[in-house]
Order: sequence, then C-alpha cells, then structure tokens
Amino acid sequence: MWFSERRLTQDSTHLLLLYPNRVSFSLLAFMSHIDQRPQISVLTPVWNRAGYLYRVYDSLRAQDFKDFEWIVANDGSTDNSLSIALELQRESPFRMVIISSSLRIGKPRMDNELLRAASGRLILWCDSDDYITPQCLNRLVEEWEAIAKDEVDCYIGVTALCATKEGVLQSTVPKKSGVLTTTWAELDTVHGVNTDTLIMFDATKVRHHRFLEVDLMITEGSLWYEFFDYKTVFIPEVLKVMDRTVNNRISMTRKMEYCRGKAYAMTLCHMLRPPKSDLSISYAKLIVTYQRYCYHGDIGISESWTMWPKRVHPITWLTLGILSTLLALYDQIMLRVVKTHRQHKANSAKVTISQIHQSV
Repeated sequence: MWFSERRLTQDSTHLLLLYPNRVSFSLLAFMSHIDQRPQISVLTPVWNRAGYLYRVYDSLRAQDFKDFEWIVANDGSTDNSLSIALELQRESPFRMVIISSSLRIGKPRMDNELLRAASGRLILWCDSDDYITPQCLNRLVEEWEAIAKDEVDCYIGVTALCATKEGVLQSTVPKKSGVLTTTWAELDTVHGVNTDTLIMFDATKVRHHRFLEVDLMITEGSLWYEFFDYKTVFIPEVLKVMDRTVNNRISMTRKMEYCRGKAYAMTLCHMLRPPKSDLSISYAKLIVTYQRYCYHGDIGISESWTMWPKRVHPITWLTLGILSTLLALYDQIMLRVVKTHRQHKANSAKVTISQIHQSV
C-alpha cells in the first residue's frame, strides 16, 4: 500500500526560423522536450468517492514511470470529492487537471469530458475505487514501445490483468504463457479473457470517439466493441487493483437503474457483434432483458423494435414483450426501479462544467 508523503513560445519559433544556424542542437533538444505532451493521460471519473481519491493519487505518486498527467472529473459529487481533488492538485508533483460538474450528469458525459481534456499519447482509465501497481505505467509503455513502428496502426493498446485487494483475479488467465499479441476479439473468444481487465489505449484511435449520453451510466463495452478487431498486447500480470467493497459501485446494485443506458448499450453491442442465432433460448432471454430495460427507460415498443439491430418477427417480438412487461411490473411492485435517465436529462439542461488547472 502506498501513501502520500509547454510549449514553445512564439518568440522561440521565430528565433529558429531567423537564425537556424545559431541555435545549438542542445537548445533544440531542450525546446523539443518542453513542447512534448505527456506520454500517458490517466483518467479518473468520480462521484461521491472522496476518501478513495487519496489511494489513486498515492498509487500514481509511486509510479516508476513519471511522464503522465492525471485528469479527475467530478460528477456533481455531494460529498467533499471536489475539495479533496483540489487539495491533491495543490501538492501534486505531476500535472493534474480537474473537471468539475455543478450537477450529476453521469459517467458517460464525464468520460467524454475526460477524453476531450486528455493530451497524452496514450490513455488509461483508473476509476476512483481502483488503483494501479507501482510498475504499471512503466510495463504498459515498455510493451507499447516494443511494437514495430510499421505495425502500430493495427494496435488499439495494451491489456493487463486486474485483481481485488484480496488477490482474486478478475479474469481468466490464458493457457498460453507469456505476453500475447492478439486481437481483442480473440482475447475474448479464443483465450477466455472476457471480464475486467486494465486497458491502455492509443489516444489517436479513441480520442474522437464518444460514449452515448442518454443516461447516468452506459456500458463501456458499447464504445470498446468498435475496436474488437484491433490488435492488443496482453500482459499476464496484475497491474490494477479493484476494490469490490465500495458502497456505491454502479455494477453491484440490485436496483433497476440506468435502464435507458443499458438498452442503448445492448443495441450498439449487438449491432457490432450480432448473435449467431435468433432461435435459441439465450437469445430470447436477451430480448426479454432488452425489452425490460426499454420499459423502464421510457423507450416505446415501436422504438425498441426499430432500435434492435437484428430483425425479429413482430409476433415473436410481441410475445416476448408480454413476458418482459410482466417482469417490469414486478420490478415496480418491488420498488426496484429508478428512472436515472430522467435525472440525466433534467440536469444536462442546466449544468455548468469547468476545468481547474494547477497554478504556475
């Protein structure tokens, strides 16, 4: 456990143009150095996770690799997440930017704001309830830089293992030992690595992509599915630790919330990776789940049928719709439904978002 203890000016550019022979190579190297963007942007969205920011910060301070920036996006937290982020920013030895929203507008919007603000050549998400090992950034960059320059355009990034604080792996380990070069799709279908992993992305491939902003939450796979045919370097080492004991973990709730986001995510994922069969029981269950999300997400029957990427016979759709409606009514009777998409829509209409940079 670890705890805390650019740019070329216009005049400099003119100097190079007017007197190229009088500027030493050492000065050129120095000026080139100060103009460099950070190698890595570490992105952390936070909502009511004040106490956990210290742990993320401490894990970043402990890194062997130092050429990175940390961008924290506060999603209208009602605890003291913002004040702690400001405290850390004042003492941070590395570049730190804070994005702050006046109201909660959801993780997709915060992730999009993080993408817009990131200036690094590589991008790594580290959620507020996670932290990375001291060698993490160094190992990721080592493997990325080992890729042949004429092949790097085929790669989305570098992938590694995650574990809980207790040491429980969050994904299966491939039978083939050592570092693997494969595609994301094969990492899932061939090697069985299909749950939580750490992923460092090539910024040029993801910077201009955006998460769909329809709810306070949308499955991250709805965007990452677009890159499944890209290659990745897989490191069979635990480089990120995930805390499964946090009270407000979105993925651990038993409520029917974020339903509009889940419905849209299902359509996007199955548009890119359509099921092989429309006759199986598992596919019928998939449609029932989707319709149930649509019901709670205020997506009508006609719209939900149009959104689904693979055509289903109307009679089949309506028959399954009866079952999904009964399940949705049961959810309401059990008081499990939270209309988070309505909060997202209301807050998005009146929110203000600001960036806070370190004082020079």
